[in-house]
Amino acid sequence: MHRLMPPLTALRAFEAAARHLSLTKAAKELHVTAGALSHQIRGLEDLLGLKLFERRVRSIALTPAGKMLYPGLQTGFVHIRDAVMGLSSAGEERALVISTPPGFTSKWLAPRLYRFSAAYPEIDARVSSSISNANFTTDGVHVAIRNLAIDAAADSALVIEKLIEMCLVPVCSPRLLETHGPMRRADAFKNVPLIHD
Repeated sequence: MHRLMPPLTALRAFEAAARHLSLTKAAKELHVTAGALSHQIRGLEDLLGLKLFERRVRSIALTPAGKMLYPGLQTGFVHIRDAVMGLSSAGEERALVISTPPGFTSKWLAPRLYRFSAAYPEIDARVSSSISNANFTTDGVHVAIRNLAIDAAADSALVIEKLIEMCLVPVCSPRLLETHGPMRRADAFKNVPLIHD
């Protein structure tokens, strides 16, 4: 095995791919092509003399060596991010990163965000719209809003509060009712096209 420190870009490529278990998602996060990311990872594997991923037809999985390397790198990159974020002085604006699903962002949060900004001008409110659950360790997110059962949270250390009671009502065009008849039971929706927001 090579004893020199591998290039930081290759380590970052590996860490992102290992976290997402997807070259496409990791490449998108790092703003590179999947081919460039794959090239970085292969270079790291060559340098270490170890295979870090099992490459499958439509997915990747960590090898035992990859499973050994990943936790240390993830912790290291979190420390680097925290150190850089710690440089901001008390006099600078503070950021609050809010993660919400795109539909909630556009239909509810965005129209109301100006009131928060007016009430707290010293806080730079930023919105990260994603349907994926936020990772508070790696995503730089401070608050997340999701449509989940309270007991569905994966991390017991999270503070969870119910914001609103959801009431979902299906709607359709009159023509759909003419074609498929009244839909009085949930299983009737299996045979009609559904549009989700």
